[in-house]
Amino acid sequence: MARFPEILWSLFGCYRLALRDEKALSYFNLSEKGFWSSFTAILVAIPILCVQNLLGYNFSATGISLLPFLLLYIVTMVITWGLYLAAIGFASKYLNVSDKFSVFVIVYNWAQVALMALWLPFFILTLGLLGPEITSVFGLLFVVISYVFLWFVLKATLEIPGPTAAALAFLEFIFSLTAQQIFYSLLPTFA
Repeated sequence: MARFPEILWSLFGCYRLALRDEKALSYFNLSEKGFWSSFTAILVAIPILCVQNLLGYNFSATGISLLPFLLLYIVTMVITWGLYLAAIGFASKYLNVSDKFSVFVIVYNWAQVALMALWLPFFILTLGLLGPEITSVFGLLFVVISYVFLWFVLKATLEIPGPTAAALAFLEFIFSLTAQQIFYSLLPTFA
């Protein structure tokens, strides 16, 4: 499990990576221990997602109670996160970059938390001031920005060409859409 300084340095590393700092990867713990401790990011992400979905729950038209709604969403998110990492693991073998896969996992895990932590205040602000419709528009813009960042993370960590990185980023988009469809199709089951 990552300690607080490692979490802060990793999030700072994401910030430096977004600025295209060539030394950004030096802020991450790229050791084997850092690989395993990067999965702490999932635990850090859960409260952020709970707050966001707690606020979004009030605007959802679902008959499901709050706790099953949150649990189903968290389980869906964790499974999707893991499946995407597994898919990139297979792709890295195919692309002959499996030696760089652990670096990608570390950066991806922390980047997910950084993006969620960055989006949450904007979500709260736009939802409170402008309502759910405008928040959705800002959400779409943020999704585009986050996929550009994912493209850059893939390119920088796996050291693969831009079009290949774009295809792998698009794969994450497909995984997310599929997970969202499954989530909404399972909601009536828990109502």
